[in-house]
Amino acid sequence: MAIVEEFFVDQRDALTIVALPNRVDVSNTRSFVDILQRELDSEHWLLIFDFEQTQAIDSTALGAMVQVFKTLRTQGGHLSLCNVGSGVRRVLAITRVDRVFPIYDDLDAAVLATGRHPNPSGNQ
Repeated sequence: MAIVEEFFVDQRDALTIVALPNRVDVSNTRSFVDILQRELDSEHWLLIFDFEQTQAIDSTALGAMVQVFKTLRTQGGHLSLCNVGSGVRRVLAITRVDRVFPIYDDLDAAVLATGRHPNPSGNQ
C-alpha cells in the first residue's frame, strides 16, 4: 500500500483501490489528480474509490473523478465507488454524479463487482 499525503493506494491483482481522506477539496485535489494520473500512466484501468473515511467532497474533486471516469471509459476501464457516507452521497445526488458511478455499500462488494470487468491493459 502506498501512502501519498492523505490518500492510500492499494493494488489487488488488476484492481487499484484509492482510499480517500476525511475531506477531498481544493486543498488536496492536486494530490488526488497526481495519484490518479500515475495510475492511468501505469495503465491501471480498474479503479475503486473508497470513501470510508470521507466526510466531505467539493466540486474540484468531483471534476477530477468525472475526468478519470471519462478517460477510463475510452480505455475500456471501470471506476466504482464504495463506503459512501450520507454527506458525500448527498453531494453526489445533488450533482447527479451518483447516476454515473456504480456505488457499492462496502469494499468487498466493489472488489467483487469491479473484478468481473475485463482488464483492458492485461496487467495483473
